[in-house]
Amino acid sequence: MRRLIDVGAARLAVEEAGPIGAPALVLLHSSNRDRRMWDVLAPELAAEHRVVRFDARGFGESPPAAEPYSGADDVAALIGVLGLPSATLIGASFGGRVALDTAIAHPGVVHGVVMLGGRPSGSPYRLLEEERELIAAAEEAETRGDWARRAEIDVDLWIVGPTRHRSQLDAAFLSESLATASASARLLEDQPGRLCRPLDPPAVDRLHEVIAPVLCIVGAHDFGFVRGALESMSRGISTYEGLVIPNAAHFPELEQPRAVLEVLLPWLRRHER
Repeated sequence: MRRLIDVGAARLAVEEAGPIGAPALVLLHSSNRDRRMWDVLAPELAAEHRVVRFDARGFGESPPAAEPYSGADDVAALIGVLGLPSATLIGASFGGRVALDTAIAHPGVVHGVVMLGGRPSGSPYRLLEEERELIAAAEEAETRGDWARRAEIDVDLWIVGPTRHRSQLDAAFLSESLATASASARLLEDQPGRLCRPLDPPAVDRLHEVIAPVLCIVGAHDFGFVRGALESMSRGISTYEGLVIPNAAHFPELEQPRAVLEVLLPWLRRHER
């Protein structure tokens, strides 16, 4: 069921599934997708959970923000509006950053955090040589205003990853990813996520404040600075678990959903006792 809900100054498109009263999950999308990125995982998760997914401000069916805002505040407010005592937050990339920020800023409403290709706000952004070439190609396309080309490069950046070639991916998955990137080119041009302010001070300096259990899943072919976040979080968060998924880049939940579920579902059950 999809509905528009007023959450403070925001109006968010929210979709819910699963049994009322079951442990709640809130799914947070990446900065180049919307809530539809969870179409595969959400039905699986809804068998045992109340699953809430929403479009952040300016994404999907949610109107854009008029000024900078706190994504963490939006998530906490949404949990309150829905009448949930707490929820486990599952975030992809940008959504994972917001999830961890929420756990620090609003610990009382966060039961757990799952980050998929995510890293703490304020983390170092250091590129390896092969990664610089991809970023440079993306920046060149942006400078020319060639957003169709920029969307195609986005697939090489995050779906293929800097250590693989397109020929190594499943052909159907690659084709679907290219089509989705083309359809989402507006998000790359408008960058609605830029108005979402991270914590200040950022999460990378406040990992010791995290009390909720945290699971971080990254793809083996993701960028080095994303994979490197596993180590920093393992040192800073006492409740942390990390895992690398083979044959996946920045979005293991899209490329290897079964592998992600095989880790995620037992982790959720273990921490819901």
